[in-house]
Amino acid sequence: MKVSRCLVAVACLCWLAIPALADPTVQDFSNPGATGTNYAEYPVGQPFAPYACSGCGPASAFNFYRFTQSGVGGTQNQIAFDLTAPGPTGHVVANFDFRIGGTPVGTDHADGLGLCLMRTDLFGKTGNGASISEEGASNRGAGIGIGLDTYNNAAPYDIGNPNLPQSGSAADHISVNMRYDGFTGGPTYDLVFALDLYSLTNNGYNLHQDNILDDTTPFDHCRFTVDFQAGGGALVNVFITSAQGDSTGGVEFQALKDILVPYIQAYEMRIGFGARTGGATDTHDIANINIQFSPP
Repeated sequence: MKVSRCLVAVACLCWLAIPALADPTVQDFSNPGATGTNYAEYPVGQPFAPYACSGCGPASAFNFYRFTQSGVGGTQNQIAFDLTAPGPTGHVVANFDFRIGGTPVGTDHADGLGLCLMRTDLFGKTGNGASISEEGASNRGAGIGIGLDTYNNAAPYDIGNPNLPQSGSAADHISVNMRYDGFTGGPTYDLVFALDLYSLTNNGYNLHQDNILDDTTPFDHCRFTVDFQAGGGALVNVFITSAQGDSTGGVEFQALKDILVPYIQAYEMRIGFGARTGGATDTHDIANINIQFSPP
């Protein structure tokens, strides 16, 4: 009897030692506000109003959210999801579908789609979040950002193939970035940790789809992971699966591998997305959001 009681006590202690699993952030835009994780929309004043479109897309992304519209310039729109994983996050596994395009072949297009794992101590647990565009958040110390950028604005973090015109598919790149402040324990400055053009072009892949978007245009898929390290810093990996019928054959490839964001420690976070157009334009859509958070 005493042995049984001891075993029960040990089992209870072991159970208590297992970290609680956090709820994921999920949204398929089929019935926004009624299903999935709640989100706030915060457009910057411009002529295009973003919206969720139910039943508008291809079978794999029947419902989606549209940030910008090809042909409408000067636009920046964002959405921020409510906190679903209280407490510091040690590991992130994120999946979402995206579609960037809509301008005809040979026409300038811009600017891209970004996301940010936003600090809740700066931006709260619900409501509007950071200012997010094609390179993640522009707010200092906002959190780790990932950018799907389709235009070279000649900024330090923009790249392109020097042998091709610096617009269009020649400027497609993916970045991992963080604007430092005291929160990170590191210096105060802006830094982009990785820019990738060559794994995209070497795989025959373009972030921008050179066609007119309609109900049947497929969505590509992005998967990324973030692993916070015990001694500080976080490793980021980004993977892409193309649905465009290009030379990738629809097989997932790794765009960025083990990119170290130094200094940063695990923090409580929620995710936000944003997209932007300027003088050149594109349509930017996302669908099938599923972000898994695990504690350290």
